[in-house]
Amino acid sequence: MPRRRTLLRLTALLAIVSSYGYQQPEDEKESYIVYATVLRIWEPQVATWAIVRQTRNIKLCLLPANPNQESLYRDVFDNDREKNRAKLALERKFDLPDYALVEPEAWGRSSQSRSFAVFSAVGFNASRTYAAVCLWAGATRPRLAHCAWAA
Repeated sequence: MPRRRTLLRLTALLAIVSSYGYQQPEDEKESYIVYATVLRIWEPQVATWAIVRQTRNIKLCLLPANPNQESLYRDVFDNDREKNRAKLALERKFDLPDYALVEPEAWGRSSQSRSFAVFSAVGFNASRTYAAVCLWAGATRPRLAHCAWAA
């Protein structure tokens, strides 16, 4: 799949997020589902990921395809902005066959031999039907982040 800002349709039960950067257990579980699904779709050829163990505040670069739908996504935008005020610690809860959690400094020293993933926190809407996440993913440190919708 080409690397570009794109709308990804993911099937996942999504949960509501606290506005203080703390994730409720059911929300945390669903965030890991979104992370793993995005990686499988974005870079299906990668067998082993080095995932930076702390989220980054990556500016959400998505807009609804139709400007009339902005109110539909307002909760996602607001929740994304609120959750990404603080960095969240990621844990070994990804549904991926092989990965390692690495310190942020490892990504700065990245090489062609490792495929890194760096995530923002996942923003959700109140009705648990839409989510957005931004990420850097791949073997080299890209100049731009990619963002994905989950519905």
